[in-house]
Amino acid sequence: YLKAGILEDKEFNNGRHKDDLLKLMRFESSKKDKGSLVSLEEYTASAKEGQKNIYYFCCPDRNTAMSSPYMEQFIQRERDVLLMYEDIDEYVVGAIEGFKGWKFVSVDSADKDFELELDPPAEEAKSDLELTEAQQKELADFIRATLKERVQDVKFSDRLVTSPAIVTSMISPHMRKMMKNLMAGKDDMGGMGNFPMTLELSAKHHLVTTLHTIKDANEPVARIAVEQLFDNACIAAGTLDDPRVLLGRLGKVLEMFVYQGAGFDYSKGEYNVAAGDDKKKLEDAPKPKEEPEFVESVPEKKEAEKKETK
Repeated sequence: YLKAGILEDKEFNNGRHKDDLLKLMRFESSKKDKGSLVSLEEYTASAKEGQKNIYYFCCPDRNTAMSSPYMEQFIQRERDVLLMYEDIDEYVVGAIEGFKGWKFVSVDSADKDFELELDPPAEEAKSDLELTEAQQKELADFIRATLKERVQDVKFSDRLVTSPAIVTSMISPHMRKMMKNLMAGKDDMGGMGNFPMTLELSAKHHLVTTLHTIKDANEPVARIAVEQLFDNACIAAGTLDDPRVLLGRLGKVLEMFVYQGAGFDYSKGEYNVAAGDDKKKLEDAPKPKEEPEFVESVPEKKEAEKKETK
């Protein structure tokens, strides 16, 4: 009722009682124990020196939040984040804009000022494997060509610590999910199912650097890896609407493991013949399809299209 009251106050009273109502709000936070609640005043009082933003994360539960790649840089910097578990929280935060001069900033938002200069992490030795700017551009172009309309942009980011990639959008993944739920069952979703997303990558992560290495030497494997990397990022963001769309690619990943275990070289399109191997037997062995088949559409959509053709 309190959160609904904040929205009503915004609509009918132009937010006249906003600060008084917000003082009563309580949330869990990343630096407190599970079940311990803090007020917005307590959060701002304990914030880092010079901090002007209230960082929050709308998520299903604490475990999901603390294991999310969006939280990595905040955990690394020991920056407190409010954890909001109710759907209405996203609407409330969007409506009130701020609290006593502090701005609300979602940790999974795109192109926001996260005040990274306040608490830079300890200097790490520059890795020899970190991609150069030229290599980043090469890999970004390859990923765009592979994912095509599924991504609006591909860029490299410093916000990742241990994860290879995340997806961001003009609206948060949590808000996107709520909007899709509201539109569920309607024939015309007004484009809700196709929000443009940006894939953000870590230039230091070993999967990303290896992907750049194999994109020319072993393109079929690299393309499969790009698809799976994007799917994993969508799962972490909660934007994968139907997990069944993964089955085709997961089947291909399994196929690649099996064939490579049998000695098949995807870069050459043939089996490796070692000393003592039965060359004739390898030549007669089955080979994977040269071009991977990707499953792009949702199963329900395919079924509907079949019915229409009938």
